[in-house]
Amino acid sequence: MVHHTYSIITDGEGLGPNERILRELDFPAARLLAELNLTRHTANEAMKTLALLYERYSLDEGAETGPNRDIIAGCLFRDSIVQFVGCFGKAKKGQLTDEIYAAESGGLEYLQWLRDLRNSYAAHAHGPQRQSSVSALPDRQPGEDVIHFGLQIYQGPERDALPDMIEFIRVGIAALDEQIKTVTANVIAQINLMPPEAIKRLPAATFTAPHPGQLNISRSAFRSTLAGSPPQGRGDPKDRKPGPR
Repeated sequence: MVHHTYSIITDGEGLGPNERILRELDFPAARLLAELNLTRHTANEAMKTLALLYERYSLDEGAETGPNRDIIAGCLFRDSIVQFVGCFGKAKKGQLTDEIYAAESGGLEYLQWLRDLRNSYAAHAHGPQRQSSVSALPDRQPGEDVIHFGLQIYQGPERDALPDMIEFIRVGIAALDEQIKTVTANVIAQINLMPPEAIKRLPAATFTAPHPGQLNISRSAFRSTLAGSPPQGRGDPKDRKPGPR
């Protein structure tokens, strides 16, 4: 049996009596705001992860030492790349778009570098950031190993480059903050048009953990299954036909 733990973060805790139940808003602007908030949280986690790497685990006189330092540093770097690159997609889905870096000198090239790191190194392992070799000495001496194994593993940029990476992510967060501000005003305007009785009829705001067969479907498809509707979007993996990749 595998037990899974979820972290639930909400600003609605401690509302008081049970009758004051948060009601979930499901109109388009509210769904967009929910996705924007989730994207911002993910980007902020990526930035905090890099900051932790810079402050405590990068190669510096004040860095953490010990046999686990390289392991922790590598995990922090890879995790930050996967999280941040995962924030990009379509604006209508509450994700970051490449255009926010178009005005930054070298911004699009830097973003592509991060994507390449994510695709070939951080999330997968087929890229040249990991290299291995098997070699032999032509003049091997008695008692020496016949073959030698070598590994070259990318450990991330130099410490001095990390502040630029952190600032790069901060630009994306600032863009999300602007979008959140605009969409929040829209959602509040729509809520103000709803009488309290209409809000009370909305379902309670709850979260449901997906079961293993639902891990590779979109959030919109997952919500459809909870509502008893046929999945929309990617659907269940076992229902998808194989196609060109």
